[in-house]
Amino acid sequence: MKRMKVTVLSLVALMMLVLAGCGASAKGIFGEHDFRNVNWQVDAAAVKDSEEAEPFLETENVINYNEETFEGHDAVISYNFFDGKLRKGGAMITAEDEEEANQILEEMKKILEKGYGKSTSTIGNTTVYETEKTVVELRTTANRVDIVFEDAQMN
Repeated sequence: MKRMKVTVLSLVALMMLVLAGCGASAKGIFGEHDFRNVNWQVDAAAVKDSEEAEPFLETENVINYNEETFEGHDAVISYNFFDGKLRKGGAMITAEDEEEANQILEEMKKILEKGYGKSTSTIGNTTVYETEKTVVELRTTANRVDIVFEDAQMN
């Protein structure tokens, strides 16, 4: 009887470890990539090779594109580099009005939760999602929804 209790408790503990690991293994919304079609710490050339459109803004630290490809919404896609390596990316989606922005925000929350798990915090109008590799901040301001993806190693 004592041996059976130990076995059952061991199985329960093992199941808890497996389930806890499932939440931590969220891969994000870009499949095998960290942001869109690239991974953190690639250089600007790799980013430009990954995008079909021409950038409308390009500096040493930023490359911006106008896209229709962020979850079906027109967006400005931004890649941010630190010491020549990609460390942040973002999507700025402009809606027609605040009501549409709130609808997009709710849609994005569902997409991010599916890819990154439950949010880890909410501060004001910013909701945060985290994995070992990426920190995501989702926020809305008037008629715009901003989603910032950051290399977790930046923190």
